[in-house]
Amino acid sequence: MPKSKIYLVCYDIVEPKRWRKVYKTMKAYGKRLQYSIFKCHLTDKQLAEMRWKLTKVLDSKEDRLLIAPLHHDIIKEVFVINVIDEWDTERDRFLLL
Repeated sequence: MPKSKIYLVCYDIVEPKRWRKVYKTMKAYGKRLQYSIFKCHLTDKQLAEMRWKLTKVLDSKEDRLLIAPLHHDIIKEVFVINVIDEWDTERDRFLLL
């Protein structure tokens, strides 16, 4: 099984229609932390696929996108207030309801 890495994805989209398309795309790849910030557990293949999909939607002159890999040592130092989400390095393999 390919190993995933954690990425912080942030975007600033000028036009609301493009923002909604990016938001819908990002929901499939990660968990929303703030308005336009997602935490994603991605394999190299998933990262490439996500970047390709986002590139198709974004306007290179107006929109901004940041994808930052987070090393597991750095995650231990992430400081959060009023955030329920755990910043663990292991992704849950199964969701039991």
